[in-house]
Amino acid sequence: MLKPNFLALLTCLLLLNSVSSAQRQLSGYDTIQTSRSLNEYTPLLSDAPVGTNEIHVADNQLNSNNNFNNNLKSGDLLLIIQMQGASIKAGEDNTWGTVLDYQGAGNQEWTEVQAVLPGGKIRLNCGLRYAYSTAGRTQIVRVPRFANLFVAAGVIVSCPPWDGAKGGIIALECNDSLYLASGSSIDASAAGFRGGSARNGSPEWGVYHVASPEPAKGAEKGEGIAGYADDYLAYGGKFCRGAAANGGGGGNAHNAGGGGGANGGLLSQWTGNGNPDTSIASWKQAWDLESASFSVHQSAGGGRGGYTFSSLNKDALTLGPTQQAWDGDWRRNTGGLGGRPLDDAGYRLFLGGGGGAGDANNNAGGSGGRGGGIIAIRSFGKISGTGIIAANGANGATAGSSTLDGKDGAGGGGGGGSILLETTKPVEGIHIQTRGGRGGNQDVMPFINEAEGPGGGGGGGRVLMANSPALPDVSGGANGTTDSRGLTEFPHNGATSGGSGSLRNIPLITGMSAVGDTLCTPAMAYLRAQPADGQEVFWTSHWGGPVLSDSLGLMVQVNSDTTFFLHSCYPVESIPVKVYFSAAALVDAGNDTSICKNPGIQLHASGNGTFSWTGEGIDQPGIQNPMAYPQQDAWYVVSMTDSNGCSSRDSVFVSLIEMTTPTYSIEQISNYEVRFWIDAPNSGQTYTWLMEDSVYTGDTCLHPFPFDGFFEATLVVHDSCGTDTTHFQLQVTKIASTGSQIQHNTLIIYPNPVSGNLYFKPSLASGSDFHYRIYDSSGRIVKLGKAIVQPTNSIDTSELPAGVYLLELQTDQYIYRAGFIRQTY
Repeated sequence: MLKPNFLALLTCLLLLNSVSSAQRQLSGYDTIQTSRSLNEYTPLLSDAPVGTNEIHVADNQLNSNNNFNNNLKSGDLLLIIQMQGASIKAGEDNTWGTVLDYQGAGNQEWTEVQAVLPGGKIRLNCGLRYAYSTAGRTQIVRVPRFANLFVAAGVIVSCPPWDGAKGGIIALECNDSLYLASGSSIDASAAGFRGGSARNGSPEWGVYHVASPEPAKGAEKGEGIAGYADDYLAYGGKFCRGAAANGGGGGNAHNAGGGGGANGGLLSQWTGNGNPDTSIASWKQAWDLESASFSVHQSAGGGRGGYTFSSLNKDALTLGPTQQAWDGDWRRNTGGLGGRPLDDAGYRLFLGGGGGAGDANNNAGGSGGRGGGIIAIRSFGKISGTGIIAANGANGATAGSSTLDGKDGAGGGGGGGSILLETTKPVEGIHIQTRGGRGGNQDVMPFINEAEGPGGGGGGGRVLMANSPALPDVSGGANGTTDSRGLTEFPHNGATSGGSGSLRNIPLITGMSAVGDTLCTPAMAYLRAQPADGQEVFWTSHWGGPVLSDSLGLMVQVNSDTTFFLHSCYPVESIPVKVYFSAAALVDAGNDTSICKNPGIQLHASGNGTFSWTGEGIDQPGIQNPMAYPQQDAWYVVSMTDSNGCSSRDSVFVSLIEMTTPTYSIEQISNYEVRFWIDAPNSGQTYTWLMEDSVYTGDTCLHPFPFDGFFEATLVVHDSCGTDTTHFQLQVTKIASTGSQIQHNTLIIYPNPVSGNLYFKPSLASGSDFHYRIYDSSGRIVKLGKAIVQPTNSIDTSELPAGVYLLELQTDQYIYRAGFIRQTY
């Protein structure tokens, strides 16, 4: 693993407070509502060897199109990829264009920015895994880092096409999910290597060259990993039918069709001659006239361009190609060869090869179609939806139109591009495509017998993804056809379709994780990395900071909330790991309190954690709110430990309250009338006096007894601690009074019997006070009261049941009695 050098740990600790927030999901949550590009691009200006962590680029701000909210900064993600640079074989046979050395073409890696430096330089968080050259047209792609990404219905996420220095790539990262709604797409179709450009000239006849610097010999080759146009001069020239790596060959003079570009497939199955269409049985005859059993021929890579110029209407089912009887250029089999499949070892990614152009001399030639671009997506969640992820090749251009007689060769289709989906879960529901483009048609005016070569179909591209129900379409493009009246029986006229591309199943990725720490006080924090299998990691205190450790664990003194970063270079990944100081783990046992002795008390603690109580008589001391039954005044202590292991304690004092029974006094204040009272009433108590025939409440009462004797009474005292009952006995005797006498004849009552008010007239002066009592036949007082003598006096007897009663009036000197009968009617 290549990473920054160690510096002194002291330096690390001094930098703990300069933490920046840069890592996965840096671009946050997003919904893309309008079609747009996501990336920024810049070419590499100086070769970058293996292990270097500084690169020199044309634009180190990487925001010229304002696709990001800010210029390039620490923590941003880049994709570095070498687009070309392969060396190929020269010569004068169909092996021309064979890749001899990839020389870094297709190498790519994700990397993170540590710092943006002056002079167009970028410092990377890790040293490069591969070497990259400027000759290989290496480019750097700035990659958005989403938490989640939703692509709305109908929206197309695209990229600018490859321009020979940059572009052609869509790259993005999602920390969680990527969802493509119906009708949406991430589409790099026709963004890849350029097709050969059709040019008008004065072509020769009967040309069999595979490469030439002379345009009279044939049409331009399509672009591939070995270069484009003048890059091919080192190998013999940019014209003619030889396929340069994955680029399609140009059609040879006179007017052959261009070959299709390529990308995926197996090189061992390549011939350059494509795949004949035998969907109509008679076409098999025409193909086999080219060579024995050619009708069952199969080839990986691009399809071959159609035959050269013929001017007569002959029967192609009986007269094969390269026959003078066709006139013109004899309908020679010199269409551009299909591009070659490439080797994607080590996750190499390639643009789809451009199709070769059709040879032209009548201003109607068709250019080759562009190859498909590259899509690279890292998702640490799932990719799902019903949209499309596509990097298809473009169709080859048609020779001619409804207004232009197409008496020239048509262009070959572009090869399918590359799609890399690195995911933690299988892709669901998405339609994935890296199809080859269709070969161009020849469109001549009606009744024309002249025919030229249609374009060959582009080969299918490649998809690298984990095994998934979402099977990609990597089919090759169909060949073009001619509408010449001279070849209605065989409109393919020698053009073949491209072969299928490649699906490479790669492992699911496993994002690394880490466990932070929580401290109660300044102390040594312990952080633990949880990498994927084989993933090497290192720790820093901040982006661009020195390495603290390259072990799985990190022990470091921390005095406040701090964020560290865990990094991996291969695969590139950085995540923040936090050390928190726990908020005070405070427990509160409440205020001191007093309780009655017998019922006990429920203790209460507030806080979040596990609890432990100590003290007398606790039931279940390990719960938050236990019951306690103290037998004396007591302290209770609770300890709480929170989820981070931080503890605190609190206590509560519980004092016991015992019920006190008050003293009382009794005084007989007149004949048979006794007063009871509490000596020192307590406002927290209630008092109830129970006599044999009456109940009184309050701290005093006055009760008349009917006659001399011993009587039972009860005092009931109640407060918050309970009830206390006292039974006692008292003797009541008549109090002798000088002059007191019973007056039987001076108390006049009426009516008698009575059912309602009983009227009476004592021989007392008006305004005198008196007490009255009514006794039933058992001697029990059923009614009593105090009144003042009025001219007319009465007592309501309506609540008394029928029976015989005694009315007694008492003053200080006299007692008056009279019997009466209570009856109902």
